[in-house]
Amino acid sequence: METTIFNVLDFVLGCGKQDVPVPFDGRMNLDMLFEAVTGFRLGVEYDGAYWHQGREHSDRRKAEALVASGFVHELIRIRERPLRLIGPLDITVPRAASGQEIAAIVLAHLGHTVAYDFGELACERLDFALYRPGRAIDSNRVACGGCRRIMSR
Repeated sequence: METTIFNVLDFVLGCGKQDVPVPFDGRMNLDMLFEAVTGFRLGVEYDGAYWHQGREHSDRRKAEALVASGFVHELIRIRERPLRLIGPLDITVPRAASGQEIAAIVLAHLGHTVAYDFGELACERLDFALYRPGRAIDSNRVACGGCRRIMSR
């Protein structure tokens, strides 16, 4: 699942790495890291409901540590329903959704949050990935109002 999501995001954003060791904590890894040519660093964590149920406190602590340390500028947690959002850029995705559907939902979320931090080329790739024919996403499966507006273009 994470690899499928990573591959799509890496195509759009570029400069991605998976399973990145966090330098200030030898036990912690970041699921995905994307660094723009501007130096902007976006961390992405995928939280499946099975593994992250009841781990809200530790997930929040990890997110806060990653941003506070400067290792990432922003962190998006992809939280599988019924997990609750714990950070300002977090997004929920339907349980048992495909990797492609989740990646499309994340791209829509990036479109109204941090895509411009990655530059014009990334924004063009994002538009291509979201709006080419046959790529419509059922907006009923998307919880974020900003994402629904992006998808209804």
